[in-house]
Amino acid sequence: MTHELADALVLVLPRGESLASWAHRGLLEREWAIVAGVSPRYGRVVVVSEGGEVERAIGRTLRPAADVVCNEEASARESFLASAPSRVVGVLGRVKSVLIKTVQMQGSEVAVRIARALRDEGIRTGLVVRGEYLCSRFLAYEQGQSSEAVLAAAAEEGEACRAADVVVGTSRAMVGDLSWRSGLTADRTALIPNHVLEVELPALAEDRLEDEVLYAGPLVRRKRVDILIEAMSLLPDEVRERVHLTLIGDGPERSVLAGQARALGVDVRFEGWVAHPVVLERLRRCTVYAQASELEGHPKSVIEAMAAGAAVVVAESPGLGSTIEHGLSGLRLPLSAEAFGRTIEMLLMDAELRSSLGMAASRLVRDRMSVQRVVELELEVHARAMARAGAGVMLPSAGVRFDPELLRGTATEQASAWRRAIEGFALGLGPAARTSFVLALQRQMGSLGAPEDSSRECRPDAA
Repeated sequence: MTHELADALVLVLPRGESLASWAHRGLLEREWAIVAGVSPRYGRVVVVSEGGEVERAIGRTLRPAADVVCNEEASARESFLASAPSRVVGVLGRVKSVLIKTVQMQGSEVAVRIARALRDEGIRTGLVVRGEYLCSRFLAYEQGQSSEAVLAAAAEEGEACRAADVVVGTSRAMVGDLSWRSGLTADRTALIPNHVLEVELPALAEDRLEDEVLYAGPLVRRKRVDILIEAMSLLPDEVRERVHLTLIGDGPERSVLAGQARALGVDVRFEGWVAHPVVLERLRRCTVYAQASELEGHPKSVIEAMAAGAAVVVAESPGLGSTIEHGLSGLRLPLSAEAFGRTIEMLLMDAELRSSLGMAASRLVRDRMSVQRVVELELEVHARAMARAGAGVMLPSAGVRFDPELLRGTATEQASAWRRAIEGFALGLGPAARTSFVLALQRQMGSLGAPEDSSRECRPDAA
């Protein structure tokens, strides 16, 4: 049977993510919606996940159901990366065409390896690399521009972009950044925003709660939930006594935030992760949705709050402020507790303003970011990638970047590090290419010979 786009769609999950983690955080239905939308154009769906054995069981419950290549033995990540390409080839069997798509940039090296392995087997393979945000930017925010983690993430992003047939970003700023970094032409990039699920129409102002400020997302330092708590403490006494802040989500900052709330006497309700339909309903009912992140990609919770018709207040910060049109679909503020406090107080007192902001935001997001619209954009990109199918610059190996470890330690330690790197490279190749590489390497190593005088020290004055 000939399928309209390809025989199979291979979805590569981000490093550190899995179907199980999506389910735990109530995101599985949301994340799978686009796959379900494009799946009629493919013969089957395969998911590549670093999660454990439970991934296969979850894959069978999805609609459409998916075969899963996972890390069932919880082996080291490098071992999984090395084995994944050949395992995907085995799972796909006798297919003639495949489209590979990453969910995020991080972990994209395995997608590049899989593309190489499939092409070595003579299978026409398109590669779409998608990024909701750039891991290198977030790590630079946390660790500084020159940290090893930042350099490694930037290298992975660059390799993925050069290997991809089409690179997808969720914002114009991200697409422009990647194009500049990797020298991508316009035909190799695309802008596809995050999507929102189809939900009920926004509740009318009189049907909304009168006393809840809501935030949904991880409780991490970058989200600056502490600013929201401090802002609540600055409300006039008569307002603060009747209003509470609800936090849906969890993370390492929870205990610190709880302590701050107690110290300031603010009513903060920690709800942890809840099912995604519950989040959507809460967004339809809250009085105000607030987010004060210092850095974002294209924040899903904010666009979902807008779709639900909430009055949205966000910080004027990279990736967040550009999500709304100030004064039309929400309000952008300086990143300070005082600014958030004043604006939240104003919105709590003005139902008409809340309603006008929420309705405008809902119309905008539903028009531009519905599942149907995003599926249309995705299919256009998939078709472009399959038309190119390998025209990207495939680097010699996505799995072996130069590592400082290769020049550290004793000669024996260095040799061991180089051996592991070469083995990782070889395992990422197809059988025929691997054999040719090993034979060529043996010839090259043999040509090195022994040093003329191994007793001489390597020092500047040794001539």
